[in-house]
Amino acid sequence: MDFLNKEQKLIARFKALIGSSGRFIGDDCAVLPGKMLVTTDTLVEQTHFRLDWTNFVDLGWKAMSVNLSDIAAMAGTPKYALIVFSAPEKLYLSEEIISLYEGINSCARQYKTAIVGGDITRGANLSITITIIGQSHESGTLLRSTAQIGDVVVVSGDFGASAAALRLLQLNTEERTETVNATSSAFVIKHLQYEHCLQQFLRPNPKLEESWSLVEQTGNRGALMDTSDGLADALLQISQASNVGMQIDLHAIPIHEQTRRFAEANKIDPMELALYGGEDYQLVACLPENKWLDWQKESPIAANAFKKIGIVNDTKDIQLMFGNEAAYKLDPQRIFQHIS
Repeated sequence: MDFLNKEQKLIARFKALIGSSGRFIGDDCAVLPGKMLVTTDTLVEQTHFRLDWTNFVDLGWKAMSVNLSDIAAMAGTPKYALIVFSAPEKLYLSEEIISLYEGINSCARQYKTAIVGGDITRGANLSITITIIGQSHESGTLLRSTAQIGDVVVVSGDFGASAAALRLLQLNTEERTETVNATSSAFVIKHLQYEHCLQQFLRPNPKLEESWSLVEQTGNRGALMDTSDGLADALLQISQASNVGMQIDLHAIPIHEQTRRFAEANKIDPMELALYGGEDYQLVACLPENKWLDWQKESPIAANAFKKIGIVNDTKDIQLMFGNEAAYKLDPQRIFQHIS
């Protein structure tokens, strides 16, 4: 399946302009000499978040977490972080900016990442840019481009919960009048039946320990990526980078009971949320079947956190199946695009 979205086409042009150093571009992190990993990401108000949907502590946590997820996507260890804020002057004069930084620092400390600097500037809207410097795992570095025919496709966690929460927030924007405070909100309390979904959307956790367990089992023999832009996107990216195809059993994709409940209540196909929703920040890995079987026996993380959903094949296509019966084709046009 040969598909490049506008963002990928633009990156390809940038790589052509950069020249030889562009070889480091293409995975979730740049891999630099000395086994260093570097990644950066930006959250922009009204594009990536809304302040009437989240409190500042959770926003800070999420801004750090999504960057740490890029390190996890290559089974690396985060070391240092640089924080850049652009915000209206009135925000800098309030306690809210301190709450935002508290959220960032709380996540950084939990995942043993030292904040070592950054920048502050004035802008029309709030934006947060974080750069993480990390180290490749001593067992190796897992890329998107190293899946092989015959590998099993495994995933961590569950899918579609964050997308369900986003739709829940969109549906209830007019209904909710209270502003979210620094601890909880009347909205969240009211919708405790979807607490898991809201947690996945507002305060995700990077899957660092899960990625370390994986790389310790496989070394460099495997492929890995996170699902920041959705499960379908991760499957397609690995497939294209590795020049392979995949057969995916839709029945095997983990979907939380709350996600299914929300989908049923709102007449949405839960599989659509799982495949195309995005912002799950889970892991998709491809590894030899024998290593997968051994890992399941030896590691509680493999047995409890990961589930097999498919196999890598030579079709150069993503085949979505219900057991042994073909379901429908993965649609690249439905994958989230940063540049639409």
